[in-house]
Amino acid sequence: MFHTSSQREHWLFRTTADIDAQRRATHAAAIEEVKQAYRADAAGSSRGSAESGAAAEDIDFLTYEETRQIIAHYLSTVSDFCQRFQPNLPPRVVATATEYLKRYYFYGTVLTHPPSLIFALAIFFACKSEDQIISLSEFCRIGRLPATTETFIRNNELHFMQTLKFHFTVHSPFRPLRGFFIDASSFVGPTGLPDSFHKAAATVLWRWIKTDVLFTHPPSQVALAALVHAAPEEHKADLDRYITDKLEATDPERAPQLRAALTAIPEQAEAARVGQSSPAEHARLKARLQACRNPLFDPESDVFKRQKEDEDRQRAAKRKRRDEEWQRQQDSQLKSILGN
Repeated sequence: MFHTSSQREHWLFRTTADIDAQRRATHAAAIEEVKQAYRADAAGSSRGSAESGAAAEDIDFLTYEETRQIIAHYLSTVSDFCQRFQPNLPPRVVATATEYLKRYYFYGTVLTHPPSLIFALAIFFACKSEDQIISLSEFCRIGRLPATTETFIRNNELHFMQTLKFHFTVHSPFRPLRGFFIDASSFVGPTGLPDSFHKAAATVLWRWIKTDVLFTHPPSQVALAALVHAAPEEHKADLDRYITDKLEATDPERAPQLRAALTAIPEQAEAARVGQSSPAEHARLKARLQACRNPLFDPESDVFKRQKEDEDRQRAAKRKRRDEEWQRQQDSQLKSILGN
């Protein structure tokens, strides 16, 4: 039930301003972490000092708005990716993966893990959550993903779960949409409502779930708002009568709140939609993202390679000390035995 769910308790916010403030704070903190990574490399590595010291001050970071544009691009590709599978991954997987991707980049950042990798992890994890069982190797093969993606998913699944605060249940608006449609059809009378009306409302929902409406409104309200938004002219009066005579009559005290939500949700969803980037624009943003990523999480960066070399040396030194200590203990025991 939604009213007792982690989604209602942890992923429902009062205003879009609260959402925007958290995301901007995450982005600002990520920029500082990138700078600090280069400064630390400059201070701790003679080989990287000149390069990293300059990089910390000269990076051309993506703006907050540009990071949202990149994320919006991958939100729009979730459905296309799921259609690579035969049969296609079911709609519940698409809806859950979309919500996971939005949740991840609420507290996560593209500067640490880019969406080109996280979106695949989100879909794979949604398959698990929605009981669509598939092995990781098969998922990557059918999805035609680079070989490095399988390793990334395996190494970062726990990080992904932590960023989602271990809240995996997603209540999507598609089930209440179907319920409202059936109930409204029965209320209207023997002729009911045409199936094309339900399909049109579902199309609206697929567009809206890529925005933040599920961060500000319960799924049932979003579903009803989509039904109202998609209502053909000849059925608007029937639907309004259904809302007034049945839904609002059931709980008159909350009727004004419901009407306000039915107006606010479409306005919020349509205003928040980010236009699809052109291929050239998306390529440009991806190139800039690669240039300003946190080097500690980028296996191709010199800083990452130096850090790995340092860690390897530290592990080798620790192993050598352990072996030497073990050998001393063996020698001591042998002397003790021979002495007796």
